[in-house]
Amino acid sequence: MKKIIFISLIILLLSMPVFAQETTKDEGAIKFILNFTNFGLGTNLPYITENYVVEGSFELLNFGIEHNGSHLGLSFSPFQAVGWIQGGLNCSFVNAYLYWNALGFLDTRFFISPIVSFHYLFMGEEFYFNKYIFSAGLESGISAVTDKIKYNIFAIETGFRLIEGEARFFAGVKFDFIMQLLRKQGFFD
Repeated sequence: MKKIIFISLIILLLSMPVFAQETTKDEGAIKFILNFTNFGLGTNLPYITENYVVEGSFELLNFGIEHNGSHLGLSFSPFQAVGWIQGGLNCSFVNAYLYWNALGFLDTRFFISPIVSFHYLFMGEEFYFNKYIFSAGLESGISAVTDKIKYNIFAIETGFRLIEGEARFFAGVKFDFIMQLLRKQGFFD
């Protein structure tokens, strides 16, 4: 499974220059994505075991690119802390997201995106090389776009999740209030 995900990401990255030829010079080929923090709260169903039921997360420095012509996006975060009431707290250091902004052609603040994410290299009391979280689903929310960057203010997620091979349905919310505070202070104007 890990090899398939890795190969898919490599193929997407290699195909981005082909998509870039479709955009004009005026609109540029890509938008830069940046979120300093993402705070999240969610649940994983069904309650087969008591592990991984209620989930809280904190993500630091999510950055990436979104292609203006196809609205395909790829982002990466070098740190995410995920905690479950019965599953403990773990930090992951490989967090990759691939999405397609289905409303990107409307040039709106609202987005609806099929999304795939992969979280790996977890650390608790030690590094766990066999732990991973793979998610595929739908994300919707509100984003802000400046001349320099795009960032998500608020998002709702739902879909399918594998946590160490255990299949779950998940639903959750994420928000980044720090980017809004920085924008109000004039950092991105």
